[in-house]
Amino acid sequence: MLEVSRSGYYAWTTREESLRSKETTTLAEEIQKIFDKHEKRYGARRVYHELVRRGMRVVIRGPYWTGVVTPTGASARVVTPHPHRRVIS
Repeated sequence: MLEVSRSGYYAWTTREESLRSKETTTLAEEIQKIFDKHEKRYGARRVYHELVRRGMRVVIRGPYWTGVVTPTGASARVVTPHPHRRVIS
């Protein structure tokens, strides 16, 4: 049993999605589009460079949460928005 107050639980269920969660969802969709556009042949580096080329500021992080998988079965690494002005790799 979760030891959470009833009011705390209901406040959590009605809370709006966080900004980071929204950015993560948008980024995962962009990664999937890039991956599919290039017939699932782009790895982490190419996806990263494509996102940077599109003007997104990103930093690579794990774990492999997008579910993007190459034809060989290896998971593609994940890149996420980075709050700094410059690109950090």
